[in-house]
Amino acid sequence: GDVIWLRGGVYAGDFESTLLGSPTRQVVVRRYVGEWATIEGRLTARGEYTTYWGFEIRQADALATDLPALEAYTPGGRFVNLVVHDAGENGISFRPEFGVSELYGCIVFNNGNDQGLDQGIYAPSDPGVEAKWIRDNVVFNNLASGIQVFGDESHPIMRNVHVVGNISF
Repeated sequence: GDVIWLRGGVYAGDFESTLLGSPTRQVVVRRYVGEWATIEGRLTARGEYTTYWGFEIRQADALATDLPALEAYTPGGRFVNLVVHDAGENGISFRPEFGVSELYGCIVFNNGNDQGLDQGIYAPSDPGVEAKWIRDNVVFNNLASGIQVFGDESHPIMRNVHVVGNISF
């Protein structure tokens, strides 16, 4: 149930979060009221039941990296009102390992340096996930496509991925 406030400014580097909340007491990471916080690099979100809310993630030079701006592995995680752009690979790789997770109200644009591979939101149908919600996001000008949800030999069954109310162009 804790809140971690990101003060205004630019935080440069690659960050990994392993915060542990619970289904009834999410940990919340959000920008401080009235200030703008930016991660210049990459955020890898692991842990469980953590909400990331209302800040920016970008990469200074999309051609210099082949990494997503946000790698979202957090079971029970929520990614709310983020601005994600100019990543060298996918803007958001949305891959929780179990539970119900949500990507909501984000603006995702200008991601990718490989025309055939890099999406704004990349969300495979992972086994063991109860539900993966991709709702009310605006996704545009990404190199390959806006939102890619798929199954393949490593993700053989498309299930429990809900893509609702998004705008992609």
